[in-house]
Order: sequence, then structure tokens, then C-alpha cells
Amino acid sequence: MGMPKSIIAYLMNEGLKRPFSGSVLTLGTQDVYITYAELQKLAKKYGFKLKNVKKTLSSKKEFASENFISDVCLFESLGFSHVQSLDLSKYESSNIIFDLNSEKIPSKYKESFDVIFDGGTIEHVFHTPNFLKNTFNFLKVNGRMIHFTPSSNTLDHGFFMFSPTFFYDYYKSNNYEIITSQVGRARTNTNFGFVEISNYFPGCLSTIGIGGLDDSTYILFFTIKKTKKSTCMKIPQQGAYNILWESNQKKKYSNKTALWNNLIKFSSQHPLLYKFIINSKLLIINGRRKGLGLKVVRRY
Repeated sequence: MGMPKSIIAYLMNEGLKRPFSGSVLTLGTQDVYITYAELQKLAKKYGFKLKNVKKTLSSKKEFASENFISDVCLFESLGFSHVQSLDLSKYESSNIIFDLNSEKIPSKYKESFDVIFDGGTIEHVFHTPNFLKNTFNFLKVNGRMIHFTPSSNTLDHGFFMFSPTFFYDYYKSNNYEIITSQVGRARTNTNFGFVEISNYFPGCLSTIGIGGLDDSTYILFFTIKKTKKSTCMKIPQQGAYNILWESNQKKKYSNKTALWNNLIKFSSQHPLLYKFIINSKLLIINGRRKGLGLKVVRRY
């Protein structure tokens, strides 16, 4: 799993609002693409006070040759006192060897961690419900789950490419507190080195949902808090459709979205008109602006 400057900056901003402490479990040993000097520079940029820790380089020769720090050094610098990693095998020397496809975690680890960091693991785990159940059980009440997950334009990277509605609807249905719900747009082949971040809520992407994206890579930034009422196995219904079903939520759709939906519905019985409406929609979207068509709230 890789941690470019963009995700480190995201973690710093999260730590400024809700300081990190205690224990963190990283899903996979993390490859960190930053030197300690660069980490200090990034911290100064965002006004984040780094914890004074032992400065260790990555255990991988190719990363150490670039003076890239270890993931333990990074997470301790961010404020954690105890850093552990979990993986399926001992290949990268993780502390906990466990298959997230399994049905049950070892009892000694139940509710052991203040933060779980998923820096690109969930898409590689075939049994997604077990992944969600296991991370629920690893996490303490009031602990945070942080996802940095590929969404679109990552073919064959993992088993799945996740839509933001997956995380939003699952965690909402299971009574987690959604702290951050965002979609990032990164230019391809940059290792997510520059990302534009937009806030997400169900229905906000309806105008570009099919065929409306450009050639960028899209990633998800979600931070979730487990509460005393949180569960892990409630099956959600998709939020965008809940908006349609619940009349008091219809206001979340913009007038422009409603206009397009009505035009498409009206033209659906007339093939030529339907094709014209769809092509016009895509032309306007792609010609007006590349990306999500949402306000960019932060750039990393």
C-alpha cells in the first residue's frame, strides 16, 4: 500500500481537527513516499505539529535509497504511540497475520485500535461484508476508520472499484458518524501526487454518473467514527434512490438535475430524441468542465 503526499496531507488536516493518539492499525504495511525533511515541510504548510520520534527509514531498499521514512515513523510523527500493521502473509513483516476474508478476528484484538487506516486494501479483499465486520470488531468505540480507496479508472488494480455511495450508505445505515465524505480527482500516472477534493453526498453525481468522467483517476476519502450504536451487518439501500423515495429529501437534487431527468424520461420513448438529449447532456458536462462538476474544497 502506498502513501503519497496527498494522503499524508489529508491525515494532517484530520489530525488538526481531531488529534491522533493511542493505537493505529494499518491494513498492510505502508510504503511512504516522503522524506523526513519533506514531512516537516508539509507539516509547516498545514500548521501541524509533528511528534518528536525516532527517525527511521523504510525497510525496503528502494525506498530507503530515496530517504523515504517508514510507516511507523510517519504514524508516530502524526501522534500515535502504538503502530501495528495487518496483512495476509509475513511478506512485508506485518505485526498481525490475518485474512480479512475470514469470518472472525482473534478475540485478543477485539476493539483494540483507536484508528484503522485503509490505504488501499478493501478493494483487494473479495469478501467485502467480512472486511467490514472485521474492521468493526478491531475498532474501539469512538475510534475512526479512514479509507483512501480507488474509485474509477483503476482497472485490474483490485477486485472492485468502489463508488462513494457504497461507503456513505453502508456507514450511515450502520449508525457510524460520517466525519469526511469526499471524492478526489487525480491526474493519471501521478501516484495521486496532486488531488482535487470535492465533498460528496448521495445524488450529487447524478448528472455525470454514466459516461460523464474524464480520463483522470478518482479516489475516495472517507473518515468514519464508530459510536456506541454502530453495527456492522445491516444491509443498506442506495442513498440516491432513497432521496427519490423520500419526498422530504428531494430538495438535495438541484433544479438542473431535475430538468435533465425529466428530459431523459420524456424522450425515452423516442430513440432519436433520446440519443440527442443524452449526447447534449454529455457534451455540456464535458465541454463545461472536466471532473466531477462539483466545487473543489481542497487541493493536495
